[in-house]
Amino acid sequence: MNQAALDHWASVKRIHQSALDRDPSERDTFLDELCGGDESLLREVQSLLKYEHAESFLDRPAMDVAPRLSGEPQEHPLLGRTLSHYQVVSLLGAGGMGEVFLAQDPRLDRTVALKILPGDLAADPDRMQRFEREARAASALNHPNVATIYDVGESDGIHFIAMEHVEGQTIAERIGGQPLTASEVIDVAVQVADALDVAHAKGITHRDIKPANLMLTHRGYLKVLDFGIAKTTGGDTLTPNDDSSVEPQTAFGRVIGSGPYMSPEQIVGGDVDSRSDVFSLGVVIYQMATGQLPFSGSTRTEMKDRLLHAAPETMMRFNPDTPPELERITLKCLDKRTDGRYQSARELLTDLWPLKRQLDANAARAMPDAVRLELLRRSGSHPSAAAVKPAVADDASIADAPRASDASELVARGWAHLRSGSFFELSDAVSVFQAATVIDPTYAAAHAGLALVRVAQGIVRDVPFVEAFGEAKAAALRALALDHESADAQVALGQVMFFAEWDWIAAERSFGAPCPSTRITLKRTSITAA
Repeated sequence: MNQAALDHWASVKRIHQSALDRDPSERDTFLDELCGGDESLLREVQSLLKYEHAESFLDRPAMDVAPRLSGEPQEHPLLGRTLSHYQVVSLLGAGGMGEVFLAQDPRLDRTVALKILPGDLAADPDRMQRFEREARAASALNHPNVATIYDVGESDGIHFIAMEHVEGQTIAERIGGQPLTASEVIDVAVQVADALDVAHAKGITHRDIKPANLMLTHRGYLKVLDFGIAKTTGGDTLTPNDDSSVEPQTAFGRVIGSGPYMSPEQIVGGDVDSRSDVFSLGVVIYQMATGQLPFSGSTRTEMKDRLLHAAPETMMRFNPDTPPELERITLKCLDKRTDGRYQSARELLTDLWPLKRQLDANAARAMPDAVRLELLRRSGSHPSAAAVKPAVADDASIADAPRASDASELVARGWAHLRSGSFFELSDAVSVFQAATVIDPTYAAAHAGLALVRVAQGIVRDVPFVEAFGEAKAAALRALALDHESADAQVALGQVMFFAEWDWIAAERSFGAPCPSTRITLKRTSITAA
């Protein structure tokens, strides 16, 4: 009975999405044909069509929508059920790609997000086989910005994916129709591009990059969700009538993705590769920077036409503070010709990193002296009397305080903590290195030191392994972007590749990189013995 209810809801969504592409004057006849005299089905679809002006009604959390449709709360038939060993707790949301529930995994005592696959996918053995193969490939991704896939299974005829439950705020919620700052936009874009770079290197294309699939954790780190519908290269070729995703029939045919964020080749059912993800990320960057979609319309047909043929409005029209370089990068992502875009997420990163460094440096220069000195105080550093002298209007020396020497002092203190080999001084080292990166974001040694400390914390489990090595990789890459000859950053990156990502070739490459000097080798025995 529960599977029948799920299949019925999948039919409602499929017919509703198809009806949205019809002219309102044609919908009654169209719905009569598709519903086949099922009055209950017809009424449900018509009730959903009342919400046509919402950008994506079915992408909104179902628990937010249901009370307004019926006037009273409706309990989902899966709530309280146990699928395999997962105990379903609550409904998190619903969309074209399926319904997502919060569930408890009693075996490992953790919460997971449980995605239920629509019945039309589960009923096709060939599509299920391809889907499971692709989900297994996606589960092999080990990256701090990717939500991990734990399991793919079936229970009582219900097929599901169990994945990491990420708490926080989606980028869609963060935008809220208003532009983000340039620094926020670049920070998100860099993290998404880095996650895609790792996926693309393994032959995996996400196919559904959109703000709702990008989650900011409470600590400010980004997670890319829904890699479970990704497509692996070298497998079966998708056509408009054959896919291995969990999405039912859309208004554009059997294609994978979400309307306004799809690439031109996606929307017409053509070949999809990593460049399609680059286009979708370009749409997200544009929306974050302006609060507007680059391609929109009053109907899906109009939106599709603009996506295929129209150029987006200049970003500065909606947000005059948009850096020209950010607009150039975004428009290159949005090139309708695949060979006109960035050819990979890694190529995109090569343009994003210099812009990020520039924005970070500008922010550091604009930092009030009082804030900078407070960071020094909290880190345990003791600036000279001249440095703490109150600033006055005619005292230019304070405005031009020696930030580099302050950051160098902090880095030296960080190394002192790190060289001690004591478990108890690792958190002190983190605080000091972080303060140095805030004072001078362009100081590679500060980021490299932070990377090495995070590696040490991950090894001794001072902080969660994935979190520690994720932050270590980000800091090491930032240091190398600033100074490609940084020996400490190469060592840290090699340790991340070796211990966390099991990429022996990349680890060997990092360890064997030209290193003018290597300052320290942390011995796990000395740390654990402290």
